[in-house]
Amino acid sequence: MARVTIRFGVLGLMLAVLLMVAGGGQIAAAQGDPCVSIKGNEKVNKGSFCFSDDTSKAIAVNNSSAVALGNSKAIAVNNSSAVALINSEATAINNSDALAFINSEATAINNSDALALFGSEATAINGCTAVAISGGEVTEKNCP
Repeated sequence: MARVTIRFGVLGLMLAVLLMVAGGGQIAAAQGDPCVSIKGNEKVNKGSFCFSDDTSKAIAVNNSSAVALGNSKAIAVNNSSAVALINSEATAINNSDALAFINSEATAINNSDALALFGSEATAINGCTAVAISGGEVTEKNCP
């Protein structure tokens, strides 16, 4: 039950950020289409959604979404979403979601969710959910 609650909370927060930045427009489009935004300039946009400000980098590939703001980096690959805000890094790969906020790092791989807030690091691999807050470091692997 906790995994479901956390997953919907993370997804809801990420969706709100993406909709805010995208203005309610299309978040992700055709599969296999990259999007690269570096320092606020969209270098490539062939379908996936990406957005960065003038201090950040966002890369999305294969029906994914990436948003990076405030000296941050977000990478999303294969039906994933990554949001990095304020000196943070978020990476999501293979049907995963990652959100990093304020000096944090979140990594989610293979149907996983990672949430890192306020100077923390969260890593979730193979069907896991990892939540780290206030300087914490959490790694979850190979969850049932």
